[in-house]
Amino acid sequence: ATRQVIDKRYQQTEAEIARLEGWQNYIAAPRKPQLIEQAQALVSTDDTDMPGRAKAVKVLRQQWQSLGSTGTADDEALNTQFDTLLEEAFAPCRTYFAELEAAQLSAAEEREQLIAQLTALVSEDYEPLARYQRFEQLKKQWQQAPQTDAERYNALRKRWDGISEQVNELLSPWIQHNREQKTALVEQAELLSSQDDAAEACEQAKSLQQQWKQVGPAGKRVESKLWFAFKAANDVVFGKAKAQQQQARSQQRSVAQQWLQSLDTLSAEIEQTPLPEHQEAVIALGDELASLAVHPKERKALGSQLSKVKAVLDEALLSQLQDSITRQVDAVVESLGDTTDINESLTPALAPDLPVSWWKGQVADNENDLQHDMLMLEVLAQQPSPTELESQRSTVQLQLMQSKLNGSALPDTDALIARVIASSGQFDAAKGEGWQRRLQGILSYYAMPALEE
Repeated sequence: ATRQVIDKRYQQTEAEIARLEGWQNYIAAPRKPQLIEQAQALVSTDDTDMPGRAKAVKVLRQQWQSLGSTGTADDEALNTQFDTLLEEAFAPCRTYFAELEAAQLSAAEEREQLIAQLTALVSEDYEPLARYQRFEQLKKQWQQAPQTDAERYNALRKRWDGISEQVNELLSPWIQHNREQKTALVEQAELLSSQDDAAEACEQAKSLQQQWKQVGPAGKRVESKLWFAFKAANDVVFGKAKAQQQQARSQQRSVAQQWLQSLDTLSAEIEQTPLPEHQEAVIALGDELASLAVHPKERKALGSQLSKVKAVLDEALLSQLQDSITRQVDAVVESLGDTTDINESLTPALAPDLPVSWWKGQVADNENDLQHDMLMLEVLAQQPSPTELESQRSTVQLQLMQSKLNGSALPDTDALIARVIASSGQFDAAKGEGWQRRLQGILSYYAMPALEE
């Protein structure tokens, strides 16, 4: 009975399997061509997403396998076609993953080299600053190095972190010393704000800044904090100095303005009536300007304005002097006239600005000597002589040239003028309008330089 039960169940199971295989063939018959179409579409797609393409190939493969095989010739042909298409679709992925593996291996080798260089910072002798700078360079290179796969990277990173810790231990005493130095510099900078002499405080602050530059890093956690404290202390010092400078400039502007008002007042007086006394006022303003507490550029600008006022005054006074000497020369020439005694016609009051020595001359011995003196004065003054005396003038010119070549001194023009004045009216050649014009030209020429001096 038991055997019969088992046989019966076996037959039932076999019938169920046959029924299910029939259903499988029924489902697979239309589904496999559809999957082949999807595989063909994947082959013809220019997809740059290689991981996505590989996943699509895998999904198609799983779906195909779920459909099973009927064992028929047609089904085997479909299986072969599908396998060929999937292999063609996966070919770009195989190239991509090979290149990716090579890139990841290269990236891992690059990081291996960085680890070797980092190890050298521990095993080799370095100055603290050089070790620190090299460490910073390597850290930057590590951050910028290309990525490898997660498994390789995690292993490499563990080694990197371990060696980095050793480097930090070597640098720690030096960084701590730097921290103490910079803390001391901050404290010194903060004390400068209490000094009364802001300019001196600024110089000391600049010195502290130079010292700061010579100190190495104090560690990332405190470096910025110390720097901002140091900068804030310096800002207070320089701000105080700037406020004092502004106050000083304000005072300088006030002083300069008062000085300019005095200059403007003097300029107005000179424009209205220039007087010799104004020269003393100009000198006084110059002395005052030299002692003014103003910036050198401001003093130079004010001095330029003073020079302009002085130039106007000098020109006006010179013009006055020229007019005065012209009048005095005219008075002397007119007074001489045809008189034979100059002591009766000339007094100091008549020509007070002309040289006194001009009135102390002796009469020439003769008319030729007088003409010689007159021609000498005209040649030296480069003034014309009468045409009839051209030959004598040439002789005088040759005498002067010869004296110059011999290194002899030129004649004393004041002595010549004194003799000419004393001889006026004493000889026929020293009379008349022609003589007076010559005498007027000579006296005007030689009087002007004497007055300018």
